[in-house]
Amino acid sequence: MLEVASLQSVGHSRFSVVSRAAVIDLDPEVFEGVGETLSRRHSIVRPAESEKFPDGTVSACYEFVHALYREVCYRRIGPGRRAQLHRRTGQWAEAHNLERVDEVSAVLAGHFEQGGDWMRAIKYLGLAADTAGRRFEPRQAAEILEHALEFVSKLPEAERTVSEIEILEKLGANYLVLLDDKCAIETYEVLAARAAQHGLIDVEVRGSSTWRGRYRGSVLSVRWKSWNGRFGSTPGWEILSCGRKCVRAVLLCAWARVESSGCGGVPRCIHGDSQRR
Repeated sequence: MLEVASLQSVGHSRFSVVSRAAVIDLDPEVFEGVGETLSRRHSIVRPAESEKFPDGTVSACYEFVHALYREVCYRRIGPGRRAQLHRRTGQWAEAHNLERVDEVSAVLAGHFEQGGDWMRAIKYLGLAADTAGRRFEPRQAAEILEHALEFVSKLPEAERTVSEIEILEKLGANYLVLLDDKCAIETYEVLAARAAQHGLIDVEVRGSSTWRGRYRGSVLSVRWKSWNGRFGSTPGWEILSCGRKCVRAVLLCAWARVESSGCGGVPRCIHGDSQRR
């Protein structure tokens, strides 16, 4: 019974009988019987709404009465056993949610992270970031990708380069959407360096030219170059950041005031911004 109670604590407070029973190769009816005992006699868990999986499987569900009960049960599991249970739970969820993997990608990433399956954790963090991007939440997408990047060093050398480059490209794109020029340029510089290190010329060119290409042929590009000539000692990202603030001004319909002040007024704004940094 203690083994089952501990297994129930792996993951969220709510769990399905079918998924947990499969992890330890226990008959679902036996597992559900233990759940009923824990519910009626010990009041550790209680019945919850049943769940239907994409493959048609319908399962009874339980949830912990209090988060503290789950925490105590979870801490009873040894680190090695805990990682194994997370991996097996993730593998079961992966196999039974093929049609809605985007919806459960964050949950899958959590299980594989706790289970030490770094390749799968990175894969599902990437899908979670894509989902956040489609929901117009670039900040959340960037945070997820930053987290995924932490696991790259844990991958075998053969898989590390491809994963790191893919994450860096997505991360740089999200920083551009967020108008975070400093982080964007730093990310693309790392991307170009990694690509050059492994002889990936096309990726190196993309990494080194992406942010520059956003200004090519525009009025802002000319002004950026003139500002660079006047303030040659100012780091490039600071000048670019100020330039992007003018983009915000356009969106706020304030460009007319910048135009009326002439080119001399714009560098004064940059100079003041640089001093504040």
